[in-house]
Amino acid sequence: MSHLDGRQHGDVEGNPNVPAPLPYPRGWFCLSSTRELKAGAVATRRLAGEDVVLYRTRGGRVRAIRPHCPHLGAHLGHGGTVDGEYLVCPFHRFAYGVDGTCRRSPYGPHPPELSLTLLPVCEVNGMICVWYDETGAPPDWQLPELPKPGFSTPVQRTLQADTHPQEVAENISDYGHMGPIHGFVDTKELVTARTDGPVRTAKVRARRSLPLVGIVPVDYAVRQFGLGLVLAEAEIPALGVSMRMWVNPTPTGPWRTQFRVFVGCAITVPWAVPDRFRDPPLAVASHLLARFGLTWLTHDVRKDITIWHNKRYLPHPRLQRGDGPIGELRHWARQFYATAER
Repeated sequence: MSHLDGRQHGDVEGNPNVPAPLPYPRGWFCLSSTRELKAGAVATRRLAGEDVVLYRTRGGRVRAIRPHCPHLGAHLGHGGTVDGEYLVCPFHRFAYGVDGTCRRSPYGPHPPELSLTLLPVCEVNGMICVWYDETGAPPDWQLPELPKPGFSTPVQRTLQADTHPQEVAENISDYGHMGPIHGFVDTKELVTARTDGPVRTAKVRARRSLPLVGIVPVDYAVRQFGLGLVLAEAEIPALGVSMRMWVNPTPTGPWRTQFRVFVGCAITVPWAVPDRFRDPPLAVASHLLARFGLTWLTHDVRKDITIWHNKRYLPHPRLQRGDGPIGELRHWARQFYATAER
């Protein structure tokens, strides 16, 4: 696939006939939080330029499907309803089971041999993720469940940007931008980035200024699951605070990305304090700090969005010693594309 060395990303977004500098990567992408999709809910999301319909049965099972009814093409995300364990088409009331097959129609006791197109979906870590592969190949890796006792229920926000998930991944390894853009001081890698198939991990320490606190050291443990999910766990020992932050870029169209950002918080206090005195105020304080952390993280991401919206993707950048392991990340990211060298 060719690259657009001389085009702005705005040209790609504004003109669908202009090829994007990078194709859609394969992998898992977050389309909803668990809390967004309640029992009986039907929702439409965008993934790789197409609609995906999510629904949850009354029994709690989540399904992701291609949007159109195979009978006469009605969009199941616009007027479709859940009846028990069935998804019901708004046009003629054909009802489909969780295996995708038609189980009921208004035309008699024998339903037609029709099936919805099911997409691989998983619900993990409070997120609903759908698999994308441009060749239609099934998932060859799974997302792990990562329980974290003691953290507040995550608060969340959704953002939009003219960018690509790989640009987001590279941004995490671009240590050189963390001072000029985010005000980090003395950013250094504590553990060299490691890869294990689709998972990449790194540990970084930096000092940064926090409101009402001043400059404090922060340790970040970052895990990337493909190009669609990033978990950053921040430890602030001076404050006894831990933050758990998910930043999940989902490609919705050519060089257009939607972010679902989640933040939870935990506070450490001396164990000598009895539970009945410690737990209620800590729960409230953790929730308030998570909301602050979400505002803080959103502020950081929006600074990056300003850069992404106006920059160009360079297939052969002239990397410098202080940039961080961007070249190594690009090598790792090649596995998420069906063709072409990235």
